[in-house]
Amino acid sequence: MTPALLGWLAQGLLLAALAGRLARRWQPRLALPVLLAGGCLAFLPLPGIDSLAAWLHGVFGLPSMTLLQLALLTCLGRPLPPAPGRKTCLILLALALLFYLTALGLGPLDPYGWGFQPLFLLAALLPLLIWLYQQGQAAWLMVLTLDLLAYTLGLHPNLWDALFDPILVLILAMPLARRKSS
Repeated sequence: MTPALLGWLAQGLLLAALAGRLARRWQPRLALPVLLAGGCLAFLPLPGIDSLAAWLHGVFGLPSMTLLQLALLTCLGRPLPPAPGRKTCLILLALALLFYLTALGLGPLDPYGWGFQPLFLLAALLPLLIWLYQQGQAAWLMVLTLDLLAYTLGLHPNLWDALFDPILVLILAMPLARRKSS
């Protein structure tokens, strides 16, 4: 499967998951038809662009494997892994901000480049995997394992791309913004 086709299908999955999630919140009995309709509409040709899924793939690229797994669980109606707590969210957001700023050249380090030769990163993930195991976080352990598998199989050329993406970071920030505004 080519990366372009995979990205196109992945964006369709994300749109279907979003439609299903919104429908489940407001009209639970219509969740499945809305999910299916959202998935189909994602691939319909639109004026000026190929389709919404193709346009999103052009703008955002291939979503992270983590985001795809969460979208797939949403589409299947399965429970999502437990959301991280407020403190963990803040730490993850701070790390993501630091990562994106340095990846854009604001600083002497290039952590994104490390993802192409990730031996050090894989070693750094080992304590996280052990901690998740000790905490009984089997769902997140499986998500990370499949992320690593996707990287190993070459679906993502960079380990960071398999682990997270800007959309996932925004989703992580949404509950914090909601708590702050209420």
